[in-house]
Amino acid sequence: LKKEEAEELSAYIDSKRANEMIDLLVKAQIDFKSVSNIRSLFELTLLQMTTLFGPDKADAIVTPIKAVVKETPVKKEETPVVEIKEEVELTPAKPAPKAETPRPAPKAYDPFRDGAYTGSSAPSFLLEDDGSKPKEPIPEIKPEPKPEPKVVEPEPEPVVEEAKPQEQPAPEPVPEPEPKKEEPKPVVKPTPVVPSIDTSKLQHTKIVTEGNLTELSDDTCIQIMVLGGKFKGERQTLKTKWASFESLSYDILCGEAATLLSKGSPFCLCGEALLINYAFPNQAERTNFRENQKTLSEMVSLVLGRKVFVYGLDRNASNRLQKAYFSKAQLGLLPNVDSIVLELPKE
Repeated sequence: LKKEEAEELSAYIDSKRANEMIDLLVKAQIDFKSVSNIRSLFELTLLQMTTLFGPDKADAIVTPIKAVVKETPVKKEETPVVEIKEEVELTPAKPAPKAETPRPAPKAYDPFRDGAYTGSSAPSFLLEDDGSKPKEPIPEIKPEPKPEPKVVEPEPEPVVEEAKPQEQPAPEPVPEPEPKKEEPKPVVKPTPVVPSIDTSKLQHTKIVTEGNLTELSDDTCIQIMVLGGKFKGERQTLKTKWASFESLSYDILCGEAATLLSKGSPFCLCGEALLINYAFPNQAERTNFRENQKTLSEMVSLVLGRKVFVYGLDRNASNRLQKAYFSKAQLGLLPNVDSIVLELPKE
């Protein structure tokens, strides 16, 4: 679109119609990807654009406003009218046919000549060929090649060879049967015999659910863990005998204390104290009541052979103490075994 043509159209097309025409062109550009014939879609889009200037919208047509022309005069380009003449060949034998009148070429819309645009003729810039569309090549019609006659060659006669005696293969050796492998018999492990506990020596069997709580500091527990290195063998023996508490769970006198100890597991043992790991905090709390210390210490002495101070740890407290122990061991901050003096609460 040239500048002069844009100035001419601005007098006849308002902004509303221009926006509607742009919407139609944008929609057609999107639909180009999904149609098989782009030319037909473009022609339909042009027809839709012409309906914007139909007689039903005549009331919306505004009288053209004369554009402000600069002092430099604008040259008007007149489209030359090309006359198409058809030459008619005359033959003396036949009468001359009537010459057909040439069809007039579609006139381009000229606002200075035709006045207000009514949609009956196309603007001049739409009839110009900008050369953007490639010309479709005309397919060449090639003559089909004639089939060549096939020459049938005579088949050669088969050569008959004399039959040679076939060599018999040597007999294959018979494989010897493999000896049967005897499957190993499963080893039956003997069930560990839980030693029986003599509870006749017990003097305290009562377990309370509420009482005064005994607490040990983390430094004291780490000291017990440091001293426990000397008692690894004794701790392993104690761990094998620990299951005997479960057999006393239904005992009338010490069943409640035996059940509480069977829920835990010996964690660390030294000469004066025993740390027991529990899964739940309420079990460790009942073990640490001062009123239950004598009963639990006597119960442990039945399998250990001596009395020790019993202290329970829940899962969180046990993990916290282990992390603190290993961090001090890496930094070399663990106390010396010979210099440790345990300060345990008295019964």
